[in-house]
Amino acid sequence: MELVIRRILANIIDHIIIAIPTFILGILLFVFSVLFRVLFWFLPWNWMISNPFWAFAGSVSILYILYETLSLYAMKTTIGKKLMNLEVRAIDGTLDGWTCLLRSTVKELIFGASKSPLFLLGILSIIYTLIADNHSSFHDIAAKTRIW
Repeated sequence: MELVIRRILANIIDHIIIAIPTFILGILLFVFSVLFRVLFWFLPWNWMISNPFWAFAGSVSILYILYETLSLYAMKTTIGKKLMNLEVRAIDGTLDGWTCLLRSTVKELIFGASKSPLFLLGILSIIYTLIADNHSSFHDIAAKTRIW
């Protein structure tokens, strides 16, 4: 149970770290969308640009995947995991870039969008981690990693 709590806290810390550049990017996207809407009002896909939320939500996910992938590849941990004294290890012993990317992408797909049907997998993943194996959740199983 303690490991699961540390994993959740590490994830919260990592998302707070990503929130700062994402907020700045969101402001830039909003300014760009207003400018674009005024200059190119006649384009048929202007509705998509006039609501920058789609770009903001996508940028959060992309930034998180990049942050976690690069951190895991370089340090085998993220800042949040380091603060919680956690490390990601590959089952076969090699934590390469593709494994880090797969783990981060599956994790963001499962936990990233609260309105996505995949979010139910996130809840099941937490339940699995609590009941069956504290060292693996669904994104760890997909990437063949464990957390220590």
